Amino acid sequence: MRWMTSSPAAPGKRLTRRRSYAIAGGLLLAGLLPACAATTPTPAPQTPAGGERPRLEWWTARHTPAQQGAAAAWNDSHGAPLLEVSGRAAHDLAAAIAAGQPPALLALAADDLTSLALASVVQPLDSLVRASRYDLKAFMPPALQPCYGLDDRLYGLPEGLAITLLFFNRRFLDEAGIDYRHAGLDFTQPRSTWESFRELAGSLARASAPPAGSGRWGFDPSDRFSKPLVWCWQNGGRIVSDDGRTASLTHPANVDALEWLTSWIRDQGGTTELVRQQQPWGFNDESPLLTGQLFAGHVNNRFLDRISRYGPHLPLSFVQLPVRRDGETPITQAAVQALALASGEQVEVAWEVARFLVAHSTSSPRDRAAAAEAARHGWQWVPAYSGQLPLDRYRLAERPSGHATLDEFNLHALEQARYAHSPERNPVPRIVAGSLRTAFRRAGTGEVTELRALRDAQNRVQRELDIAWAALDERA
Repeated sequence: MRWMTSSPAAPGKRLTRRRSYAIAGGLLLAGLLPACAATTPTPAPQTPAGGERPRLEWWTARHTPAQQGAAAAWNDSHGAPLLEVSGRAAHDLAAAIAAGQPPALLALAADDLTSLALASVVQPLDSLVRASRYDLKAFMPPALQPCYGLDDRLYGLPEGLAITLLFFNRRFLDEAGIDYRHAGLDFTQPRSTWESFRELAGSLARASAPPAGSGRWGFDPSDRFSKPLVWCWQNGGRIVSDDGRTASLTHPANVDALEWLTSWIRDQGGTTELVRQQQPWGFNDESPLLTGQLFAGHVNNRFLDRISRYGPHLPLSFVQLPVRRDGETPITQAAVQALALASGEQVEVAWEVARFLVAHSTSSPRDRAAAAEAARHGWQWVPAYSGQLPLDRYRLAERPSGHATLDEFNLHALEQARYAHSPERNPVPRIVAGSLRTAFRRAGTGEVTELRALRDAQNRVQRELDIAWAALDERA
């Protein structure tokens, strides 16, 4: 099938150099593209020979066995087009669009959807949803909400959902003679507030009496194993206004949350001491949560994969995040992987494929492929969440990991998705998150006051909001 030189937003219209620059600008705003890559051309793909099945390309930054299994399920059950999964770097996207050869499907973080929608890189799906009578109620709200843009149009379907939980190493509690249930860390009956958790983490750090430079710590209140955005939400703070146009990082509840966290850092010796203790810490399989150097941290449910690699005796558990005050509803953060349509030429068939990829019919091929890959490396497979509660419950029952504790953890983690929040509607969620982390670091070092750190972060976010809204208003 020959690709036309077309804009994703307007099939069949020639893409001008000015238009390609605008698209590249949108990718820059999304943080997907380095400036040097904006106008670099890519070779045109070869046109399939006569009689060959038409092909549809699915780009993903992480080419996983689960995605390959889902593509194989489509290819086995449909005559055309042939779905091909390509592990392509995000910076290739602008060049492919400029050359009129965009992929039909994109797998990307939902955080990037709005910026790409402003640049007309991804297609709005509303008319397709209506025409096909597609039921969006299958998705949990925290999975679907991040897929909407500033214009209230839908730009993606949730392919995966991850939520933030509090993982903790029981070894700290055992050494201190504390039953984790009595400490409020039983995930079936959690009873943990900010203050009670802070007191527990502090007492455990003191009880362990680590030698200087051992890297052992109760809890790191800064941003490596803590989520500044979640603390603000738990305290009733806001990041942007309801209409998405005004940054609200200096909301009093945000200031209060930051002051509370920085006081905790000071109680533990300050940022300098924390950095010194962190020096021996590793990443991934050498995470301090796994090596016993850190008591607890904010980590998403995909960390269960790491636990599965260590066998059944790893003393690691999780619980919902502490609440600000007794009796309040827990709030956690949702991260969504989305499927978006990037090709204007093949939009109808791409929509059919997208619906297939997020449906129940692909769960078994996905899961078999992912489980086989895990077994090849010698660990149990723990399924990711699709963002559809009935489907996820079914998958957990249909294909358990083979590890009863992991399966129990996974089911309880899924239940926590009911309390997950997404970043408030805004076109620059990555800039919001980065600015907020910078504010927490600056205040934690004592460089500036908490209010000043948040005000500087708010000014940066507001500039980006204004740019994005100006682009949307001009299109309207």
